[in-house]
Amino acid sequence: MMNGSLPSEIALATNLDWLSLTNVSLTGSLPSEIGLLSVMRGIRLPRNKLSGPFPKELQELTALRWIFLDDNNFSGSLPTSLQSRATLEILQLGGNRFSGQIPSEYGSMTALQILNLTNLPLLTGTIPSELSSLSDLAHLDLSGNDGLLGTLAIDLCYMQNSSCVRGWGSCVLNFECTDQLCGCDCPCSNQTVYH
Repeated sequence: MMNGSLPSEIALATNLDWLSLTNVSLTGSLPSEIGLLSVMRGIRLPRNKLSGPFPKELQELTALRWIFLDDNNFSGSLPTSLQSRATLEILQLGGNRFSGQIPSEYGSMTALQILNLTNLPLLTGTIPSELSSLSDLAHLDLSGNDGLLGTLAIDLCYMQNSSCVRGWGSCVLNFECTDQLCGCDCPCSNQTVYH
């Protein structure tokens, strides 16, 4: 079993396409050298003990399509500069200690298919209406976030994406459906649309 921090020598793997280390007790923050992996398309480090703010170096990787950093101890604000990543398809940041609001800039990530921000109890504010412009969005999970307020954009309530993510088998919209969030005409909690 691996444990400890990810070594800075990771930068030597210049052709690394996919980094996957799930539940191996990684600690500390990601080394800044990870920003040198310019061809990396995916990073999967869920269920570890990584901490610190969202690694700004990941925001500089233009080839990155998949980010799985769920169930760690990352904190601070959710990253806002990912909107320039036109290729980002999956963003899973649930189960961390991020605080503040969901950035409205996420509505500009035009290729986004999966957005998982579940179990982030320190989130506050409203669910950005800009998310309803994500035409490829197939899976949105905002459950376990009691600090969110306001009314969900009606377009998100009836998410009917015909190009669902391969391997998922369904389109999912999942969050705590309180009167505050949904309004009365929204069949939103745990809605699954099969294709």
